Amino acid sequence: MEKETGLSKEGQARIFIRTGGMQMMTSGTPDSRLAQILEIMELRRTARLESLADRLQVGTKTIRNDMKELNRLLEGSALVESVSGRYTLFVLDGKTFQEKKRIIYNQSDYMNSPMKRYGYILNRLMHEEGAVLIDDLAEEICVGRTTINGDLKKLRETLESYQLQIVGKTNTGIRLEGDELSLRLLVLEQMYDQVFESFLLDEDLESMVHEYCQEYGLDYMTTQYFMRSYTLMVDRVLNDHPLNRLQEKYHELEQTTAWRFAERIVVRTMEMFQVQIPMEEILFLSLPIAGMRTPMSRGDQQAPEISEEVAELVVKILNRIAYDMNFHISPTDLLDDFVYHINFMLNRLKYRFYIRNYALAEIRERYPLACRMAEVAKTVIEEQTRFTVTDDELGFLASYFSLFLEEQHYKNQKAFRVGIVCAQGAISGKLIQARLEKIMSDQTEFQLLSEKEAEDRDDFDLLISTSGNYESDEVPVICLGVFFDEVEVLRQIERLKYLGNLDISMKTGINSLIATILEPEHFYVLEPETTYLEAVLYMIGQLTEEGVLDEDFKEAFLKREKKSTMLFDEQIGFPHLQYPGEKIVLAVGVSDRTGPGTRFLLLLALPEDSELNDDILIHIYNELLVISSGETLAEDISKLRSGSEFVLYMIRNNELFEDI
Repeated sequence: MEKETGLSKEGQARIFIRTGGMQMMTSGTPDSRLAQILEIMELRRTARLESLADRLQVGTKTIRNDMKELNRLLEGSALVESVSGRYTLFVLDGKTFQEKKRIIYNQSDYMNSPMKRYGYILNRLMHEEGAVLIDDLAEEICVGRTTINGDLKKLRETLESYQLQIVGKTNTGIRLEGDELSLRLLVLEQMYDQVFESFLLDEDLESMVHEYCQEYGLDYMTTQYFMRSYTLMVDRVLNDHPLNRLQEKYHELEQTTAWRFAERIVVRTMEMFQVQIPMEEILFLSLPIAGMRTPMSRGDQQAPEISEEVAELVVKILNRIAYDMNFHISPTDLLDDFVYHINFMLNRLKYRFYIRNYALAEIRERYPLACRMAEVAKTVIEEQTRFTVTDDELGFLASYFSLFLEEQHYKNQKAFRVGIVCAQGAISGKLIQARLEKIMSDQTEFQLLSEKEAEDRDDFDLLISTSGNYESDEVPVICLGVFFDEVEVLRQIERLKYLGNLDISMKTGINSLIATILEPEHFYVLEPETTYLEAVLYMIGQLTEEGVLDEDFKEAFLKREKKSTMLFDEQIGFPHLQYPGEKIVLAVGVSDRTGPGTRFLLLLALPEDSELNDDILIHIYNELLVISSGETLAEDISKLRSGSEFVLYMIRNNELFEDI
């Protein structure tokens, strides 16, 4: 019997080949934990222990044991080594590695994976016109009825969030009920690999789709998402499950760039195989284009237009970040890309076409400040659109903000001049220069000097001396021998460069910028029951009496706090404002309280004319994130009783602030 599409069985077989049941995976996304770990390591080459444990939802001890087993299976072809909690993959023999990788991917009995069984059950229910008997499923999968019933319970939980149901009784069979679009979104977001891994498209169709994707300048990931949607669409149409109706909001995509792209492919498919495809399927295929993550080339004629609403939303996001966090994002090409990202993100949220962010755990770990900025953006988006921003989208937003922070950092970098004072002859100075040139930026300028030539020179950013007792009143000095620890010296130089840009004197060996800036007399021990507002006003009052701040600063703080509090979290307060002075003012207040409330206050006043305020805020925010995430750091700091004790405490915890 021919399908209602008018296409013969032979034509259907040509378009869409089902390769014969659920087969063992030989490529793609593996489900066994060892195979997942191997895939992650091969893609990234390096991963932190905690990130792997978080992503795979197991303990760190389990990951360590898995790594031992993985190394046993890879023996002779590759090695996974751990250094300071970060695993790195080393491939020793590429050909043997590929062979052993295939064995690892295929070593488990296929249906031992719950996800494989869920995919098989969903596949059967999707393609069966009548009811499916549980006994038949158990026999096909080679498991007991108890296992099938347990799988159905888990599968029902997943289906529930898509308004889909498995209905029926044990003896009469079960079937799938719900909206066709919801079913497709479930498959695309959760189970595509399990449901469609044993299906192949006709080569002519696949080539046609790839050709159009290249013509439109789609990136690799968007092409992959579109190909999945196209494969799913063809399968559902050929099995008499086309989309016949969609909510009105989807029809807003008609005649857009995404719709015209999808229309060309649908029309070409109908021409090639004489099959009728409803217009709603064009709208369905528009979704991965309207919601793609990476923008097409903005010079391309197919590039989408940005609406006034999207542009205004971006402005509101940036203004809220500037107001809440005092960061100011400059208009650059990266900002243009961010506008396009917001446009596509809103489409994804509006049409519920979600994209997984597989780097989410690592983004949260590596970019906590960018994640905090993303949370501010999320609040604005949800206020203005009433869409709910998913965790995956939050991670994508944080990725952009991490790039903004990097861009801001490098924008404020100045050329760096290094004078090498040769106290032991020119050859030792040249050897030091040769080693420094290998580890420092190409823009670094070096000059060899005698001690006499170095006298009264203030046109260098750093003097490096081969003598242990050389000093300069004008320029920072690092004393080195011919043999030195390159990593440690580079870290010192980078920190000195950073502080030099901020016009802050360096305290040798201290990583904390807070401890570097703090003057001991600006450390205040507060009464245990003092509220956040009372504590800040007390500190401002003390600084005003000293002549460091004035009454206008107090009024500016109260006005700012009335609109939005500057509490960092439950235990930390971070009131920070710009003021018309010329000097950075930083004060610390501590309250050794027994109950809930603010324990650690950091008051910061920044010169309003400084171009480097963002750099300072970024660094201090990152330090506060470290203190906030520590189990007892805020509590420990609240018990300190002087500025000297505070600096000493930060020195004792120096390694926590090393990578900021």
